[in-house]
Amino acid sequence: MPNELLIQETQKQLENTLPYDYYALDFTKDSYQELLHSLQNRLDRTIALDDIIVVRTTIQSYFQEHFQDVTVNLISDEFQLVKYFIDPTFSEKMDREAHKVRMELYLAARNETKYKEIPLMWVLPEEINQKSLNVWQKLCANSEDAKTNLRDEVNLVFKLQDRDIVLFFANSIYIRLYEEVPKVTDGSERRYGGIGEKVLDELYVKMFPHGAKPRFETILEDIFEEKLDFKHMNNRKFAKIFIPTLTSIIDTILLEEELDQSSEMFSAFSNYILRKYFFHLLQKCAEELLSVVTIRNPSAETFIKYYIDNTMINDSGKKVTYRIIDDSKKVYRFADIISLLGQRSQVQKRLELYEKKTQAHGDETDAKMKKIEEDTKKEEDIHELLASNKKRLKNAEIRVEELADKKSFFSSKAHDEKMELAKKELAICKDRKQYLRSSLTAINSLQLRHEVELENWHKVVDRESLDLNKITEEYEVERVRYELLVDAVAKVLSKR
Repeated sequence: MPNELLIQETQKQLENTLPYDYYALDFTKDSYQELLHSLQNRLDRTIALDDIIVVRTTIQSYFQEHFQDVTVNLISDEFQLVKYFIDPTFSEKMDREAHKVRMELYLAARNETKYKEIPLMWVLPEEINQKSLNVWQKLCANSEDAKTNLRDEVNLVFKLQDRDIVLFFANSIYIRLYEEVPKVTDGSERRYGGIGEKVLDELYVKMFPHGAKPRFETILEDIFEEKLDFKHMNNRKFAKIFIPTLTSIIDTILLEEELDQSSEMFSAFSNYILRKYFFHLLQKCAEELLSVVTIRNPSAETFIKYYIDNTMINDSGKKVTYRIIDDSKKVYRFADIISLLGQRSQVQKRLELYEKKTQAHGDETDAKMKKIEEDTKKEEDIHELLASNKKRLKNAEIRVEELADKKSFFSSKAHDEKMELAKKELAICKDRKQYLRSSLTAINSLQLRHEVELENWHKVVDRESLDLNKITEEYEVERVRYELLVDAVAKVLSKR
């Protein structure tokens, strides 16, 4: 009992004197001595050696409750607190920054009224999300590592379980707590908690006039990075978490749509959306799984092999036979899947290459057309200059003739100077005429060359367009085969 009193009093002193975000390394020997002195006064007795051990353990527990891993060493009269950094590679300065984020989350986790407006769902607003991400982006090599670390911090501080889920969506952090989905008997009234399906149909049209599929895309990307990561997934875990995970996605979207948070309507509409899009979401899971199988990830290969002509006893003791079989009744072996994915990948790469070429063709064609346009403009300019020079040349010839006729009547130095200038002008015009005709010949030659280049280029484009059409047809065949496989895998994933 005395120990219990000492523990309670020590905890009380620490809680009353230290702020919630107090950094453990700031708790020095002086802090420790002040604590002992306060305990002696409150308990009205001397703190014995056995008491010191209790105080030491309580200090460690206090910081651990505030998500700081510490060890307190008491050697003789010396007090030493060792803190283990959030990341062993951090400096103390970096650890202090990370600690601030952790305490921001700690404060939010203590405020259910503000951040947990509906059961099983926490929503941390943009202010907390952005502030936390900004800190982790400074501490990490890239933004993906920052998000991963922040997700780990949320998992730690909110004490989340394996089936709980953290989503970064619409600039906020959504934390969906797992709840066992109860099995219900058939019938829409029972299925939707007594709310008629017609009511839910009308709400769906009002809330999602263009359908809800686009809303899933951004969230699914996050889901496949964390909860449904097929690079590290096993079949048993998938069977346990995929329904709660899909439910979490839908609940997050409905919360973002500001659906009336009445538990009956919210739960009913969430169930309605899940049933409506269940197979679509499984198709997305199948696509993600196959994309990881395509890169020959060992975990994903083991995962999909589980469903290939396999009979298992599930958790309910029921015998379940797994076969990947499509709508055309084709049964897939693992070799069939690998072959189909490999062929699709090759055709897809060729298609992407030719599509890039086609995009580049447009720019190249424009550049060649521009050259011809420039040639045509230069040709027009030279013709204008030739016409102008022709007039100038004619005037120069007339001037020389006029001066030559007057020479017999007027022979003077002034007359001779005028004649010399007129002859110079005539020579300049003749030289200019020759230069312009030479330039015109060069431009016409260049223009002809550019036109031939463009004609040859069009032949290349036409050939590659035919190749693109052929590859597009090949890809269409592979697309159909792939979609049949996706649907077959989605169906087998739904089996539990």
